[in-house]
Amino acid sequence: MASIDAIVARVRLLIDDPSGADQEFTDAEIQNALTLRRDEARYYPLMEVPSIAAGGTKTYTTFDAPVGDWETDVVITDTSYNVLSPATSDPVAGRWTFSTEPSFPVLITGFTYDLYGSSADLLMQWSTRESCAFDVSADGLSLARSQKAEMKQARAHDYYAKARTRSSNLVRTDEVT
Repeated sequence: MASIDAIVARVRLLIDDPSGADQEFTDAEIQNALTLRRDEARYYPLMEVPSIAAGGTKTYTTFDAPVGDWETDVVITDTSYNVLSPATSDPVAGRWTFSTEPSFPVLITGFTYDLYGSSADLLMQWSTRESCAFDVSADGLSLARSQKAEMKQARAHDYYAKARTRSSNLVRTDEVT
């Protein structure tokens, strides 16, 4: 899927798994990890960013999403649900600019991903694979492979700290109403 290729490439950079013969994860495995931390927006209003011209005249041609890391095939519409074509798109930052001021609100429909959370999940999987490696000591020579798993876990914990927060609703079933 071409709309997510740039996101997969950014995850590869975060986990230090370059594409090629020695890659640890396939693109499909990375996409699966991303899907677990995907958020869908349906007609979510974008925030208008004012541009101020000489004399104090404000125009609104730039619009921001509250988060970045969007697929490239998002659909942006106006208040009448007419599809808008931005002059420039920055799905990584979540910013779209139009050549003329559209009618408000400007709405977005598409998918955004938590790259840090997905990267942390992949690093924990990789760490589990590396945990089978063992240290060797012979004739005064010591080779330590166990540090690879520890380093991947440490980086995963750093990325979990940067991941998007998640919330859920809990329902108690043990109360009498």
